[in-house]
Amino acid sequence: MRVELPGVGELVQKAADKTRAAQKERTQQAKDLALAQTLDKSKSLSTEKANLSKTVADKGQELAQAQDSSKRIDATDAQQAHKAAKEKLEQIRAQEQAQTRAMLWSIGVTGEAAKVMEQILARNLESQRAETVKAVEAIGKVAEREAQAQLARDQAKEFQDQQKAKFIELGYSPEFVKTMELVNRGRPAPGVPLPGAPELAPEVTRDGRAAELQRTRNLGLEKGGR
Repeated sequence: MRVELPGVGELVQKAADKTRAAQKERTQQAKDLALAQTLDKSKSLSTEKANLSKTVADKGQELAQAQDSSKRIDATDAQQAHKAAKEKLEQIRAQEQAQTRAMLWSIGVTGEAAKVMEQILARNLESQRAETVKAVEAIGKVAEREAQAQLARDQAKEFQDQQKAKFIELGYSPEFVKTMELVNRGRPAPGVPLPGAPELAPEVTRDGRAAELQRTRNLGLEKGGR
């Protein structure tokens, strides 16, 4: 038979209530601290977002002006600018997600409701920076295009050097080699599109070689006639 002393049950209940109250207070303090930290980080993040928007806008304008003036764009520079902007954008998104979760927890929104709210807030944030995202993507497209153009230019240069070496090996005169070097300048490598390269029909090279052969024959005739 269990015998309970008078007042013991009441003391136990009070102690339990006090423990729960203390735990609740600590939880609320943690939430208040999390909310304060979130608000503080939000100010810093706003500055980062504004800086990113300005950076990509300035870079986009720089690239557009270069294109309008037919100025060659440095592919490596464009690639680095796109990489940095893309990484910063992903970093901002990750920070926003962490701040959103901390904020929702601090105001008592948890579980499925928190997931729904997180998705809604994320969509709103993406909508607000739509122009920045477009600018980042535009820089990426320019970087990709210029990288392909640079590769085509490198291949064209290799092709032109090979053509020159071939003419020399075949014994063509220095004058002809120089002429064909000028003719081939700016020509793309076979099967490789080169932006801005002139279209050169195959007969141009063929006729040039025919002219050289005729010149050689004429020289032979002149020597034979002496």
